[in-house]
Amino acid sequence: MRNLLFPLLLLTSSILCAQDPIINVEQYELPNGLKVYLNEDKNASNVYGAVWVNAGGKDDPAEATGIAHYLEHMLFKGTKELGTQNYETEKTHLDSIKTLYDELAITKSPETKLQIQKMINAQELKASQFAIPNEFDRLVKSIGGSGVNAGTNYDYTYYYNFFPANQMTKWLDIYSHRFQNPVFRLFQSELEAVYEEKNRAGDDLQRRVFTKFNEYIYGDHPYSTQTVLGSVEHLKNPSLTKMYEYFQKYYVANNMALVLSGNFDATEVKPLITESFGKLKRGKEPEFPQYTRNSFDGREVEKVRITPIKVGFMGYKLVPAGHPDRPALEIVGGMMSNSNQTGFIDKMNLNNELLYAGGEQDFLEEDGSAFIFFVPKVFGGKP
Repeated sequence: MRNLLFPLLLLTSSILCAQDPIINVEQYELPNGLKVYLNEDKNASNVYGAVWVNAGGKDDPAEATGIAHYLEHMLFKGTKELGTQNYETEKTHLDSIKTLYDELAITKSPETKLQIQKMINAQELKASQFAIPNEFDRLVKSIGGSGVNAGTNYDYTYYYNFFPANQMTKWLDIYSHRFQNPVFRLFQSELEAVYEEKNRAGDDLQRRVFTKFNEYIYGDHPYSTQTVLGSVEHLKNPSLTKMYEYFQKYYVANNMALVLSGNFDATEVKPLITESFGKLKRGKEPEFPQYTRNSFDGREVEKVRITPIKVGFMGYKLVPAGHPDRPALEIVGGMMSNSNQTGFIDKMNLNNELLYAGGEQDFLEEDGSAFIFFVPKVFGGKP
């Protein structure tokens, strides 16, 4: 299993008080393999809780990209007991929808696709009569929870929010329940939201540049060959079957972690965690493909048309997140650009030598990169 500790501690540290640089994290493992990270902070006014899954966009099937991100959305739709008025009746229509989407994914004829989509619409309408939209969100907010959200990147998927410490038992019950027998209801309407997110990303020039950069710098790795949001073709032909397969493969206790940071007593919380998250099923240890990290053959230059004006983009290979050279490389990155505006690139901006310039480092789990981008001034700037 890949190491979850570093990103979990990074996330935990980001929500701690700035005046307390010492982070005491207790780590242990439940019998089902779930990793638990506890950070007691008596100065905090509430508790930050998160569940991490050791799989993300790079683990999407090559023929069904975007599944991890789409699944993240669907895990807000409830379970057999949550988010439904009558699951047994609803299930009949949900099963039909699942079958129809599988047919849609393999159908080539536009006329047949249209007919299948009409049948999906009819079944979705019937199933929606039994669904209770946003019940999960309302349940979390009813115990004082706030900031309910989730995220998917190349390496991980995570679900989180803040809540009062005196609601620890209920929060643990709600969050552990969401990963037991989830039901992917309201699939079609959520697809529209995911597709709209994809459209917005396509209209974002900056994001398009970064995506093209990834295509060049990571070789044949999924970091290069696919995106977290998935391809338009795959989003138009989603497969519920592949989504369930992804869930069953990666959403197992021994591939997940629970993070709690805030005002609580770990001694009191541990039995509650065992009672709730101990119910998650242990599964087969997921197998993750091994990719050969590509390297540049000297200096490579690519010219593409994306932005309406000329922009320079220089990329460099770095190391994966857990590499021992990372701290030194981060110092070098800070010398180039930092929040205090004292880096070499920052000074070029302050001295008005360029229209704009910036830089960033990206330490992914299996590879890393850095880039410097600059927009030259049309007149009066340095060549």
